[in-house]
Amino acid sequence: MHLRSASAYKNAYVAAAPTHRILDDLFARLLRDLHEGEAALRANQTRARIDALAHAVRVVEGLTSVLDVERAPEVASRIGALYDFVADRILRANTARSTDEAVTALREAASIVETLRSSLPG
Repeated sequence: MHLRSASAYKNAYVAAAPTHRILDDLFARLLRDLHEGEAALRANQTRARIDALAHAVRVVEGLTSVLDVERAPEVASRIGALYDFVADRILRANTARSTDEAVTALREAASIVETLRSSLPG
């Protein structure tokens, strides 16, 4: 029952909220996932790292899936390339041979997300 209520609330929020607000929330969550992934990596907490970075990838996939290629093909292509870069860095962090290499990859991803987030109106 509680899950249905939460789902209904989320659906109502998405239907009513301005697009830039939804994007801001998604970027904030993505940054949180990246920071949690980095913290788990540094603490050698494999399960927490995997969970945080897997969720980060799902957020990026969701962002990519809603790009409006029909309406703005050039903009969608450029933003899609940034999302691809972020996803690549997350993958690189998961497969890195060293903690330093993984942290660098996550920070590169976070930098792109922070730039995208700062470009939103409001």
